[in-house]
Amino acid sequence: MVTFRREFSALLSTTVLFGLGGCADQLTSNDETVISEDPRIDEPPYPIDEETIKNYSSDKKAQQNWNSRYLGEEMPTQPSVEFERLDIPIGFVTSDTFNLARHVEDLNAAYLAVVIKNKSEVTDIFKTDEMDKQRRQTLENINFESTALVLVETGFGSSSIKHRWKRIEKGKNSVHLHGYYTKPLTRTSDVDTRFSVLRVNQPDDFEFARVSLTTNVDERVHFNSTEGIVSL
Repeated sequence: MVTFRREFSALLSTTVLFGLGGCADQLTSNDETVISEDPRIDEPPYPIDEETIKNYSSDKKAQQNWNSRYLGEEMPTQPSVEFERLDIPIGFVTSDTFNLARHVEDLNAAYLAVVIKNKSEVTDIFKTDEMDKQRRQTLENINFESTALVLVETGFGSSSIKHRWKRIEKGKNSVHLHGYYTKPLTRTSDVDTRFSVLRVNQPDDFEFARVSLTTNVDERVHFNSTEGIVSL
């Protein structure tokens, strides 16, 4: 196990592994528009209480009061469309698009968002035949006329760190997820990715999903489902 220490972010150059980086609104070979997020990285626009970090000590009482959600405590929850995070681990994903470690050599930082808008894509991406009845029925009962699934995988680091999602805003032909990383005091020393499946009420003109993920006190990363895998 490893204990907390302050993480200092480095703003590294961005490479889009699946899709086109650089200029916004470029076209891929299959005529799908790629919208590159700009800026890719900025600072969280809401206050973050750094007292959790400053007050850290080896004192057991201080450790008991550690707030692993300090990065998102003050993140606004409105305005938001209705959404629900589904309990579907990445182990039920069959698509080669996921499991970022297979696509990113240095395991530094990578981000991926994928939108599912019809039932055929569910069977293409998920191993529904290996799921328990409850998970399988949850996916089978989704009404894709009004609902979409947004899948987010990011890495890399301790599997003790998780996604938390505070709101999903309706945008022009899009939805915009706002979330953050938990920062538990005690973490496993493995290297893994974080994965989320979100059921989202989609706008009538819905085409893609944007994600803004606070990863540190001074860092928020932006990516979207038109870009493919974004590596920093």
